[in-house]
Amino acid sequence: MLYIRDNKLVVEHNSFGTHRGFESEQPLPAGPAVLRYTFSPAGKTSGQGTLFVNDQQVASKTLELPTTLFYTWEG
Repeated sequence: MLYIRDNKLVVEHNSFGTHRGFESEQPLPAGPAVLRYTFSPAGKTSGQGTLFVNDQQVASKTLELPTTLFYTWEG
C-alpha cells in the first residue's frame, strides 16, 4: 500500500497481518507530484523497495517478509 502520512510518502506491505514498510525522510514538495514505488524481489522472502517523488529516489529499503512473495495455484 502506498500512502501519505505526516506529509511523507509511505509504503507498507501487509503479509498475513505482519506489516513491513518505510517512509521518505523528507516531506513531500508543495503542489502536484508524481509518486512511484518499485519492488524488486531478491529472494523467496525479501526484496528491495524504493520510493520516488518526481523521478527522484527519496527512500530505499530491503524488506524481509514473513512468507514467500509468490504463490501458484490451480483450479
